[in-house]
Amino acid sequence: MVHVPYDYINVLEPVATQRENAVDELLHRLERYTSDEFTAAQAQEYLKLIIDIYEAGAEPLAEWYSAAHFVHGRSLSQLGRELGSSYETTRNYIARSHPNVNITRIRAARHAIAAEENQLLERAVLNWSYHNPGRPGEEAERIFGIDKQRMLHLLDNRAKMHYSLARHNPQNMQRWSDKEIMSMLCSWWSQEEIHSGSSFSRWSAERGGPTAQTVALRFGKWSAALEKAGLTNGSSSYRYYPRYREEDLWAALIEYLRSTQLSYSYKGFARYCSQHAGMPSAASLRRRVGMSWSALLEDAKSIIAGTYTGREPEWVADVMRPRVWELINPTKAKPSQRDHETTAYAALSHYLEDTGARKIVAAAYDRWSRMHGEPRATTLTHTTGKKWSELVAAAGATTGTRGGEGISHEKILEDLVAYAAIAQRWKSEEYRRWAREEGRTSLTTVLERCGGWQKALLMLAQHKGLIDPRPVYDKTPEQSKTA
Repeated sequence: MVHVPYDYINVLEPVATQRENAVDELLHRLERYTSDEFTAAQAQEYLKLIIDIYEAGAEPLAEWYSAAHFVHGRSLSQLGRELGSSYETTRNYIARSHPNVNITRIRAARHAIAAEENQLLERAVLNWSYHNPGRPGEEAERIFGIDKQRMLHLLDNRAKMHYSLARHNPQNMQRWSDKEIMSMLCSWWSQEEIHSGSSFSRWSAERGGPTAQTVALRFGKWSAALEKAGLTNGSSSYRYYPRYREEDLWAALIEYLRSTQLSYSYKGFARYCSQHAGMPSAASLRRRVGMSWSALLEDAKSIIAGTYTGREPEWVADVMRPRVWELINPTKAKPSQRDHETTAYAALSHYLEDTGARKIVAAAYDRWSRMHGEPRATTLTHTTGKKWSELVAAAGATTGTRGGEGISHEKILEDLVAYAAIAQRWKSEEYRRWAREEGRTSLTTVLERCGGWQKALLMLAQHKGLIDPRPVYDKTPEQSKTA
């Protein structure tokens, strides 16, 4: 039998007391977490408390062991095998550790942390994307340590800036033999007057042939392909268009892709060009270059990222050079924001002077604008970028009776009486149209303030002194009056 000195036994007592006090303190802090709703910071503290309580030696051991290791990511099945218990028993272990600890709450806390981390990661990935347009997505995968599938999800609409999303057949490059390409080049040269790469791409696409880019990649560069085909006799009749060279069109696309956008689509490019004075149209690029949007996007991305092949360095430097578009095409200079606003306010002032109205309702204004040659309401809001209510307020008027909190019953009754004076039948839909055209209290407000159309008509009937105050839908109001 081993003899343990009494003095050493006494030393254990304060140690045990300290441990119990530490556990009690941690358990006291755990009392705050009675909800399954967490912020990321609360979730981190909650999960850390469970682990700290287990590591502080809390009892019962099996329960806190299960809870702590479930927080660490062990499944209930794994924990059950370790403890020699069933799936349900392990779940009960965790639930019995503390009233504020259960499977649902732990998962909610882990979800809150994961959501916060995902938001931070998404922000970082998009920031990388904005500063590295055209760079391959594989670089970001290595930087952030995530796989391609998750990177595509985080990039969302910007994924096309870093991945080739079109189906690609690596055998396409060998779809045509060198001899076939030479034959197509000779046929194109003899049939077309303009001997440029875009001209060949258009001609070839109509016959199911390769693009000029494919030809350039096959033979190193476009000029080398023409030389090999014996077509460098200086008889090229390449035509420069009045305003934009082909390099200018590519430069417009490069500028768009280097701007900060959530996604890059053909419609988005067209909108971008329309918003910048002097820029060529998106249609000009697609028509002149003769390539699909996806092909244009892939080429432009490689140029921006410096991973291009088959392009002359001088040509690349040219298309990467920023343009002052107003100098290239002054005739396409667009009105400024101030010009658009001045036009809008002048049109609205003209309407107020001509009609004598105090309010401007869009539908009534549109009918007037068609007769007086002024822009429509949607045109004014689109060109100025302002809401209709903002334009009307700036013109010194009001938009009508949208939102009826401040409208009195007397005002509602006044509008109902005015409607009854011109209406053949007291119908809600007829009132809706009339009120919208005349700038009166809207039907929605009437229904909300009166408690329904029936009660609104009852109020109107009583005001007009009808014998039968009930609203009439199938006969005219005059039939209910006293003889």
